[in-house]
Amino acid sequence: PYAGTVGSGGPLLDAGPDGRSKGKHQLLREQTFSNTIRQDLDILMTSISVGPTLEWQGREDWSVQAGLGLALNVVRWEATQTETLENESTGRELASWQDTADGTEVLPGFYLQFAAQHRLSTHWWFQVMGRYDWIGTLHERVGPSSFSLDLNGWSVGAGFVWRW
Repeated sequence: PYAGTVGSGGPLLDAGPDGRSKGKHQLLREQTFSNTIRQDLDILMTSISVGPTLEWQGREDWSVQAGLGLALNVVRWEATQTETLENESTGRELASWQDTADGTEVLPGFYLQFAAQHRLSTHWWFQVMGRYDWIGTLHERVGPSSFSLDLNGWSVGAGFVWRW
């Protein structure tokens, strides 16, 4: 107990509380939250290629080709990012955000291409080809996030060629 001030008297203050409520108090309860992010990216790339092609025709109905050169790549992109915050304890969605962005980029590059052709008739040939492009990386932002897409790589194709 506390009694007064130094050198003089005063009221007696009890050391225990005047009152106390008893009961169950849940001040903190554990909850679990989850954050889900969904990203969509659509790309359309068109290449304009210029360069020499060498051809060797070993037999009358077969030929092989190799080419290399410069490529001008036009990349059209659209991106969407949706983020959802949920309280897993209650199953309730608390908030949701969506960001969208799009653009067109022109990226220069180089290519190396190989092809084989087989004669079907006087003017028609069937061709299979493989091509490697060195383009670089597309760097863009969507809301608070960003992405980098490496566009270097192989492409393959087949088709019919008209030769005169």
